[in-house]
Amino acid sequence: MRRSSSLLLAQGLLALLQKVTDTFTLLAVASGAIWTPLDVLKSRLQTGREGTSAVALTRKILHEEGAIGLMKGYWLGTAIFVCVAAPLSLALSSPGSPSGGPTR
Repeated sequence: MRRSSSLLLAQGLLALLQKVTDTFTLLAVASGAIWTPLDVLKSRLQTGREGTSAVALTRKILHEEGAIGLMKGYWLGTAIFVCVAAPLSLALSSPGSPSGGPTR
């Protein structure tokens, strides 16, 4: 009896961890989409070569590079995060043992 309740507790915790992992993945992608343009602007303003106004710099980037210019670095960071978080999420949601691994 004690072993089955421990097993149920472990399965419940793993299910919760899988949901949290999925949520964090979505939040990380959304956060990157918001903060990356600001970080691009900050980096370019710090170098001092682009001008002094954030508004003028935003206009310049959008005119010369398009919206993708504000997202430099976002895709690599997102790809790395997804390559780590997605397999972890799948491993946690795998049916079988409470550890998420395959059943023997």
